[in-house]
Amino acid sequence: MTRQYPAGDGGPDIIVEKEMGLRLDEFHRSMRHLVEGLNIAPGQVVFQLDLGAFLGETPGISTIEISAGEEYLVRLSPLVNMPRRRIALRFTNPQDGQDTRFLARFDKAFQRGGG
Repeated sequence: MTRQYPAGDGGPDIIVEKEMGLRLDEFHRSMRHLVEGLNIAPGQVVFQLDLGAFLGETPGISTIEISAGEEYLVRLSPLVNMPRRRIALRFTNPQDGQDTRFLARFDKAFQRGGG
């Protein structure tokens, strides 16, 4: 599930929240797919990126903060639990659709196999 809404402080910030089925190690692996060469400390759950530089545009104007909430389990059956985690993406001062372009890349990096 994805929700998107203004940050609520009257500014141009946008917050997107996603409920995702992943553990912290899977979150880190997907972040490395998203941002090549990203250094990740053990247990790190918050990342900040220059949005313009990431998208190959003018740097220093807009940023994104990606944070992973606490893992919790959803019981699918008496024997099967699925890890879930809320991922929040806060776009600060996004320019001309940067949030949409970033989310497309984010979704592709976090895409998992299926059939």
